[in-house]
Amino acid sequence: GILATRNRRVVMVDFDLEAPGISILFQPDTENTSKEQDGVLDYLYQRYLTPEQDTPNIGDCISQINLQTRGELFLVAVGEYDENYIHRLADLDMQSFYRRDTNAVEQLIDDIKAQLDPDVILIDARPGFNDIGAIALFDLADTGIICFSPTEQSFEGLRWVVQTVRKQRDYQGKPDLRFLITPIPPVAAEQHKVWINKVESWIEDNWGVPDG
Repeated sequence: GILATRNRRVVMVDFDLEAPGISILFQPDTENTSKEQDGVLDYLYQRYLTPEQDTPNIGDCISQINLQTRGELFLVAVGEYDENYIHRLADLDMQSFYRRDTNAVEQLIDDIKAQLDPDVILIDARPGFNDIGAIALFDLADTGIICFSPTEQSFEGLRWVVQTVRKQRDYQGKPDLRFLITPIPPVAAEQHKVWINKVESWIEDNWGVPDG
């Protein structure tokens, strides 16, 4: 929303297929809410079955968000979230796209660019370790925004991900990373400072901090 008010044309893609959040969050604010609409899963699943067909068209998967301010904000939701959705998700083999001449995941992003010519595409991916999250971070993202809490569990889980991203960045020049600590429980200022210092040291040791 902030980017849109700054005259950026922004597209949000709900790539968290297992637990869609922004699709539900923005549903009351989208146009065409009275009818069922295709989405990310419909697009990928149909190209998994019939890769030679342009069904559904990307235009049928995009909704515009009604903003109270200026700017353009669009959403590519996951699709109709019902019992059939679960079955289609279970049948979908994401890895198969990377064994074909035409990769439907990359085609999805290319079609969004061709349809809307956006300034920014925000891809919401599932946290944790899974194929979809790996595709979003390692294949699609120019910049990854890593959300985590300042705990040892988070540090251990993030360490190998960050190391792998560093290798990927050295190989193909992306993705870059930004780190967002969330949530931070309300604590005394002294404890807050301890956490911040710990996180800064961890990022410097595991990712690196630019000069200055």
